[in-house]
Amino acid sequence: MDTEITLHESTERQPFTEWLGDVLGKLKGEKLDIAALIYNRIQEEEKPKSAFQYFLENADEIDSTEEKEPDQVFTATEIQRLKKKCEPLIEGVLESLLSENISTEDFYGRLWEDGICGNTFLQTDKEKIYALYRVWRDSRIPYFQLGEGMKMSNEAYMECCNKNRHLIKKAFFIINTSFSQRSQQSDLLLRVLDECETNVDKVVVMAQILGGTERKAIFSLLEAAKNEKGKE
Repeated sequence: MDTEITLHESTERQPFTEWLGDVLGKLKGEKLDIAALIYNRIQEEEKPKSAFQYFLENADEIDSTEEKEPDQVFTATEIQRLKKKCEPLIEGVLESLLSENISTEDFYGRLWEDGICGNTFLQTDKEKIYALYRVWRDSRIPYFQLGEGMKMSNEAYMECCNKNRHLIKKAFFIINTSFSQRSQQSDLLLRVLDECETNVDKVVVMAQILGGTERKAIFSLLEAAKNEKGKE
């Protein structure tokens, strides 16, 4: 039984949206090898920027039956080399574009043209495929253009923290308490926000909640690393 999908199957003639659904709906295996298949197809499109955007916005929503495997394109040695060269480049491109908060269409268009396809620092197709893979796996993809959000001076922020210190302590208690379902914790945190008197208070309390969850995550990682080191 054939277990591979190549670049020259009849599905290549389908519209990109249908092709992507058919291919990702069957594939299993290394995401980097799958990215090679997708990169080559995008290059063949009349409107590659639109195909690139559609892929990044929809790929992770497609469930796979995992019937087939893509051709293996990269060796372990190549992957390590590509990671070392391409990771900092793509991270820099993403950070630069994200900082501009441009429209969705402009973001994907420039990311494809300047960050991948036309990036002069990516000299081979394999480097560009790795760049596509790196973008695909980034937690900030799919992209959304956002509003500016509320800004406050340090003095105003601290004053609001002091005003809401009881609610902030309550939120921290909820964050660090175990529940059988995450929905319970979320519901209780929303109730804390409902107790805030103004929208500014809600923003500050939410900022404290986010900070608390970040600190908890970092602490968990440090504990895990400490435990692993103790096993050595």
